[in-house]
Amino acid sequence: LLYFREAETREEVGRLDEAMRILEPLGARRAGVVVFQPRWLPGDHRPQRFPFRLVPVLGALRQAGFRMTLIEEAHDGLPGPTWLSRLSAVDAAVVWLGEMYPANQIPGTRAFLDLVGPGERRPVVLGGGFFPLIDVEGLALGERVSAVVTGPGEVVLPALLSALLAGRSARDVPGVASWEGGRFLSTPPPPRR
Repeated sequence: LLYFREAETREEVGRLDEAMRILEPLGARRAGVVVFQPRWLPGDHRPQRFPFRLVPVLGALRQAGFRMTLIEEAHDGLPGPTWLSRLSAVDAAVVWLGEMYPANQIPGTRAFLDLVGPGERRPVVLGGGFFPLIDVEGLALGERVSAVVTGPGEVVLPALLSALLAGRSARDVPGVASWEGGRFLSTPPPPRR
């Protein structure tokens, strides 16, 4: 797992880059994916703990062989220059709203989606246990995302990314909603294991 958070000083940038090289998985077989975790605590709360609800999803992606970079929003909802460099080196992007206080995650989500841009060729996926609780009105998701994970992330997300990266429709994957004809259409939930 390649872990990254936005550095706050020039000296910290060097240390984080060095740590990222150390933590990069060896022998990853599949496409690169950026997983973005928007900040869920107010900016004056520091440090923010690791997003533990994301661990099963990251583990499933790693087990499926994806190269991953986890970007945890630092504190202000503004993209740093490293966000762009990390995004340019991957095949897909995921925004995961898996922590409490979903309203606090809207600015970071909006900033990340603005950076990715509408009409992006790489798949952009949203999901997370707290995603259904946010007011998505101002995010204009239809034009900006390929699909929304509605089922269990550790089951659905690897299958969804595999399908989208192979050029197949999100409608082929259980547990997702995709934008078609001006609205989101949902697929049935995945079978229970």
